[in-house]
Amino acid sequence: MPVSEGKSPEKIRRMFSSVSGRYDFFNHLLSANLDRFWRRALINELRIGRGSRVLDVCCGSGDVAIACARRGAEVTGLDFTQAMLDKAAEKTSRGKIHVCWIWGDACALPFADCSFDAVSMAFGLRNIARPVDALRECVRVLQPGGRLGILELCPPQTGMIHGLYRRYLGVIPAAVRMFGGRCRAYRYLGASIETFLSPDKVMEGLLQARALRAGRRVLFPGVAHLFWGEKGG
Repeated sequence: MPVSEGKSPEKIRRMFSSVSGRYDFFNHLLSANLDRFWRRALINELRIGRGSRVLDVCCGSGDVAIACARRGAEVTGLDFTQAMLDKAAEKTSRGKIHVCWIWGDACALPFADCSFDAVSMAFGLRNIARPVDALRECVRVLQPGGRLGILELCPPQTGMIHGLYRRYLGVIPAAVRMFGGRCRAYRYLGASIETFLSPDKVMEGLLQARALRAGRRVLFPGVAHLFWGEKGG
């Protein structure tokens, strides 16, 4: 699978730094709060329990990592945008929830083989220049039998849904401007979905990454998908 065109790590880092302050607000607004349900479905797919070691890759502002910690897991959240990590750390600075926040590259995870019982990634894969390399790294750090969960928005594959969704993506910048956000960053959002891998290609990537078993669920018709993989012995 080729390197995704236009995914300059430095440009992506600057973009996410610029929206970190209102990242959660616009996620909930633009998805009509469905992103909360999608994240919960991702966490359920991981099948974690108290004491499970969980790595949340591309953790962003930390919602998935914090939700896993609330279930009693030992959680590490990793991202390559320091402003996002700072935002995530604010959420755990005064509470009883503990998450270890780490700066790092999804394509070169700074952990030994078989370090975690579960690995998650929500809305991060399409921002990575080498998505299959990132998937391989996620599988590498999993224990045998461990589960990988990927939540992602993919380009619609049917004509009618594709047309409707393109119209929706076209109005996002205006909606963001109305609420005082940065339009340029959210124009990237639409472009990143339009040019991302199809669901079938993501499944191929999981198999290339040596996931013994893999599957997917559609969380929102034609757009939101939950992928999972399980590492072999």
